Amino acid sequence: MDIVSVQVIVDPVLDLTSSRISAGIGVETNRLMNDADEDMEYCRTIADWARTEGYWAILSPSAALPGTKNLNIYLSDSPEHLSLKAGTDRLPLNY
Repeated sequence: MDIVSVQVIVDPVLDLTSSRISAGIGVETNRLMNDADEDMEYCRTIADWARTEGYWAILSPSAALPGTKNLNIYLSDSPEHLSLKAGTDRLPLNY
């Protein structure tokens, strides 16, 4: 098993890491990083809305590692909007 880099091309992406975009659509970004039931439902509501608006992915702040980002891709939809390419660099996993 190796760790590899992956180039992801998907468009359009709703960038909730941008305060301008989040504020423009009324997203409370602090709620994206909590695991309370009502905050999880809030995230699902945003994801449902994004899909109906034609977004194929959401770039969001990471709850697990503050200051980092997650790219959440809708893989159940048509793959014509997604391109993945494995990188050439590989790091072996040593257990």
